[in-house]
Amino acid sequence: KTYGDVYFPANLTISVNGVTSSYEEVGVKMKGNTTRREVVDSEGNIYQPCHFKVSLKATFDDYLYDLEEFTQFKHDWSSDAAGRKARKKRNYEGLEKFDLKYLPRNHGRCGIESVYANYLFQKNGVLAPNSNFASVTLDNGVSTLEGSYELIEPIDKDFLKRRLPTSEVSGDLYKCRYLAMGKANLNRDGAVEEVYDEAGHTIGGRVANGKIGVEDDYAGYHPLYALKTNDDLGEDSDFSKMANYINTLWNIRYMSLGRDVLDSVLDISSFAKMEAISYLLGNFDDQRHNANNYYIYFRPSDGKAIYIPYDWDWALGQWEGNADNLPTENPYYTKELDGRRNSNNLYFVTLLAPESEEYSVTDIKKAYEDQIKEAIKNKTFAQDGFDYVYKFAPDDVKVNRDADLNYILTKTATVNNYLGE
Repeated sequence: KTYGDVYFPANLTISVNGVTSSYEEVGVKMKGNTTRREVVDSEGNIYQPCHFKVSLKATFDDYLYDLEEFTQFKHDWSSDAAGRKARKKRNYEGLEKFDLKYLPRNHGRCGIESVYANYLFQKNGVLAPNSNFASVTLDNGVSTLEGSYELIEPIDKDFLKRRLPTSEVSGDLYKCRYLAMGKANLNRDGAVEEVYDEAGHTIGGRVANGKIGVEDDYAGYHPLYALKTNDDLGEDSDFSKMANYINTLWNIRYMSLGRDVLDSVLDISSFAKMEAISYLLGNFDDQRHNANNYYIYFRPSDGKAIYIPYDWDWALGQWEGNADNLPTENPYYTKELDGRRNSNNLYFVTLLAPESEEYSVTDIKKAYEDQIKEAIKNKTFAQDGFDYVYKFAPDDVKVNRDADLNYILTKTATVNNYLGE
């Protein structure tokens, strides 16, 4: 199966500052939408890298390991309940899982960009994963392959526990991506039923096995909005938070609902902050340009959506196709990557709301503009911030310094031109 959601056992050794930790039988699987590929030739030689997800808590005993092709990897815990319990809690410095993405990648366009992007988000108060550079050796007993990787903290419930009060970690977390079903642009088609109340407000429930769901890699089901917490019931999980969010954005835009309704479903302050840093970073494959690569977390205390960015390896204007205008792009650009008008209702009830809107968005735009200018002022979006990350990078990853710094300078000039210094 191309998207087989199957962990295979491997031994892992981690060495940090001379301190080594070893683990037997960790779970390793390939990750990525378009980057999964063969890494070993017919003679057993490892000839190219790929991206991996590593789980220290994998137990190799779910239903997939009853399938004929995977029974050889099944772990029988029937006489070792304590061992299975300990395995489920196994971690390294609090991390039960982590991602490894090889560097450089994207045809040499991604060196330090993703690590720098996460640094910039975090330094400016946006929830974003930790990431850093790592030297990785793959060894299958026949051959070895060494290379540089980016080690990335996964966005999951443990991510939330490390950042939020205990009372705020029980909410619904969704991974939102542009996949075969389309873009994660928060439109209703394929996500919620087109059902209306007497006043004309959309109130449709989630479309079964549609764009909102629990991903099943092995079965080939890849919803655009994949529930990542509170998902044990699979297709019978509660998807009402996402369905309500999509419906509400449509109603605000097309039924002229008030600002209080927007406030009830979106953490506006954190959204404006994330969008400001996203604009500066100039990623053609992000939530605004391409309706891709973001998480939404619905905070349990008030149900509001919080946005979390991820997968920023195309940052700093590294581009494909027609995205070469990123350094000079207007902060209030209205187009998506393909040149069409932005299709996400969220932007047209916040940053791109017209002056004729029923409520004022002046404060949203001001917060957005202020954060853009603040990141430049505090020098995190400047050569100072870039060089702080750059100095930690392995030599083979330092591939785009001149282009990256030129992008930062050009983008800063663009901001000054549109928003003033």
